[in-house]
Amino acid sequence: NFLVCGDLNSRTGKLNIATSADFDDPVSEMFVESRFSQDMIVNEYGRALLSLCAAFNLQILNGCTSGDCVGKYTYISRQGSSVIDYFITSDEMIPFCTQLRVSESVMSSHMPVELYMNVTHVSGYVGSERIERHERIVWDESCAGQYVRNLQLSLNDPQLQVQICKPDLEVDVDAAVEIFTHCLVQAADFLKKTFVRSHVPRSKEWFDKECAVMKKELQRRLRKFLRTLCVADRMEYAKFRNNYKQLIRDKRQMYRNNMTTALISNVKDSKVFWKHVKKMTRRYYTLNHISPEVWARHFKGVFSELCNCGMYDYANLRVMHVDCPSPDLESLDSAITYSEILEALKDLKLSKAPGLDGVLGEMLKCSAAYIVDYLLKMFNVILNCGRYPRCWCKSVILPLHKKGSYAEPDNYRGISLTSILSKVFMHIVQSRLQKFVEKRGIIVEEQSGFRKGYSTVDNVFVLHGIIDKYLSRRKKLYIAFIDFRKAFDSVNRKALWKLLDVCGIRGKLVAVLKSMYDCVSCCVRCSEGLSEYFECPNGVKQGCKCSPLLFSIVINAVALEIKDKGKHGVQLIPNSPEIVALLFADDVALVSDTVIGLQNQLDNLTTAADRLGLIVNTQKSKVMIFRKGGHRAAHEKWSVGGVQLEVVKQYKYLGKVFSTKLSVSVSLADLVCRAKAALSQICRSLRKLAYITPEAFFKIFDAQVQPILLYAAEVWGLEDCSAVEIVHLYALKQFLNVSVRTPNMMVYGDTGRYPLSICATLRTIKY
Repeated sequence: NFLVCGDLNSRTGKLNIATSADFDDPVSEMFVESRFSQDMIVNEYGRALLSLCAAFNLQILNGCTSGDCVGKYTYISRQGSSVIDYFITSDEMIPFCTQLRVSESVMSSHMPVELYMNVTHVSGYVGSERIERHERIVWDESCAGQYVRNLQLSLNDPQLQVQICKPDLEVDVDAAVEIFTHCLVQAADFLKKTFVRSHVPRSKEWFDKECAVMKKELQRRLRKFLRTLCVADRMEYAKFRNNYKQLIRDKRQMYRNNMTTALISNVKDSKVFWKHVKKMTRRYYTLNHISPEVWARHFKGVFSELCNCGMYDYANLRVMHVDCPSPDLESLDSAITYSEILEALKDLKLSKAPGLDGVLGEMLKCSAAYIVDYLLKMFNVILNCGRYPRCWCKSVILPLHKKGSYAEPDNYRGISLTSILSKVFMHIVQSRLQKFVEKRGIIVEEQSGFRKGYSTVDNVFVLHGIIDKYLSRRKKLYIAFIDFRKAFDSVNRKALWKLLDVCGIRGKLVAVLKSMYDCVSCCVRCSEGLSEYFECPNGVKQGCKCSPLLFSIVINAVALEIKDKGKHGVQLIPNSPEIVALLFADDVALVSDTVIGLQNQLDNLTTAADRLGLIVNTQKSKVMIFRKGGHRAAHEKWSVGGVQLEVVKQYKYLGKVFSTKLSVSVSLADLVCRAKAALSQICRSLRKLAYITPEAFFKIFDAQVQPILLYAAEVWGLEDCSAVEIVHLYALKQFLNVSVRTPNMMVYGDTGRYPLSICATLRTIKY
């Protein structure tokens, strides 16, 4: 753990490191405005300091700690005022930092900065956010055969057989699902393990039972010698101690070998790879002591915000580009087939946390041949009756810390865990809806989110091309980047049902969806167990396979409103349709070449969003004026709902930083910062292994660091990307353990590597 303090000559504004940032995910924000500061400027040293903090997982305490809630100036002179004196610490030490004060001093231009810490009980780690004692199924692939044999016996349950043999309309859906789930869980009883959170630090991973037994024997022999002071006992103790040390060395080396093998074999599986990395660099999270009642009240407020969905004639809303034949409800409401169920089971992702029922994806996959008949009967009963099982409507929310104080629920985001069994059914529903929507061309071409064959790079490429066209002609281009506040959680469901009806999506499938949304409820899992259940009357259901598509249909209505009434859009080529907006899920970029046109797009978006319960976040929504030079004119201002939007010089859209002059260096600087942080994390982990083969190191680099450096290379691959190559060369020299002054050609030759600019160029040409 680190605590850095002093005069760093770095101005960082309100920026800090996002504690939830994924360095391998360019779309996630690495630097967030999570601090208060009287100094709003970010200088070059400030950006370097933030990059350093990201690499070592440090947090700036100024402006976000009790006692300095405004981010007071720490330097005051005739030349100006700034915040350049800092306290910076590791994530793990934040809970011990109780207060930060910026005092007054007339003897120096620098104000005294004091940090108060409660270090009475520092023990190297703090408690983890886990339930004190809980039981869950831990899957072991070697026990799959035993599980299948147990399941075959469980499925002979008389109650289940009675339900399965009934006609569809006479089956009690809830009872059938509960009995079937009980059979699945009962068959896995032998795989259940009880977990108890311990406040005692764990032993090293390689310290097994053999080591523990030998250590205990060594301690016994030591006590014997201290009691007898006999030379023979001393010699016996010394000999046994040497044997114990040799065992420890062997165990540690074996563990290092196994971890190296695990890293190499899973280098292309990002999730498993980072799991091993975290295993080597284990971190313990703070026990936040937030009560279940507070958690329930917080998330209930998130999901229960009133949506402004006024009286609007949705029947007149155009939802498609062209006239389509009457809806083919047969494709939506036909009986579910074996092939659909098997396909859904095949697509199940493994190693996923289960819902409240405890059923794992591995349990369903390995027993597919034995449960498919039961699933076929149950799923068709659900479809024909239009009744969604009540136990599937319940979800458990896991709060994950994002930033700021651990004691504030607002600083957490919730991850919903739903029944894996329900995901199999909803996979079939989603697949049918997706085919229906694509066949009828409901989603506008400007929407790239949640669509097969589309990616963030597509939108980035188009937007970059539009901007470049206008800048090359020395014209101005205005773009508004819109952020919706809790978009998925605020969708008005009445509007959703009306939109589905307008799209021609009706019948049994919609009845099932309505049945599900009629009783969506959640609870929160925290350190004290589960909170009480609360209803979620708004938004699309978190964790549901259909939610992305349903949200796309809602946001599609907004896109069509903007497209139909848009003014002064842009064209990439003559005689092509005007582009007034680009969308990736809820990330919206409004485009116009006039001030009036952009304001018109904003007004249309606000009007449509209000009808659907979506709220524009005016604090995070920004406007950029792309131009070659000159100053911003007085009339170049825009507003949403009477609130003026901030005009910025840089904005990160879908992982790429856009600047007013479309500077490549500015865009690459962010990628380089992320790559350095990821590389630093990798190097720290590999250093613990003591050795790593060249093949393994380069495979890890190519799988984990290179994708970060080459993100959106399709756009900038033909430009000067020397900044990217600096990180590549640094990694090679670190591996070779040579000086940074070593000639680059020698490094390339010894490692057999080529510059990343070649990869960037190839990606551009292929795209």
